[in-house]
Amino acid sequence: PAAEKLFGYTESEATSKPLSALVVPDDRTLLSRTLTEVAQTPGAPPRRLEVQAVRRDGASFPVEVAVSA
Repeated sequence: PAAEKLFGYTESEATSKPLSALVVPDDRTLLSRTLTEVAQTPGAPPRRLEVQAVRRDGASFPVEVAVSA
């Protein structure tokens, strides 16, 4: 419910869609690369990224994403 309110997508609209394409389209390469690096590096420390998220209505806002194995 909180994500629906924040991003403007219903659960059914967001299910099975990549987070990087849905809410961080401008930074999707950075997020995808970081997810891959952390997943492929045993014992990798958590990483934090500052990216621009986008609501369904097109409004953008800064968010911090924590990535960990």
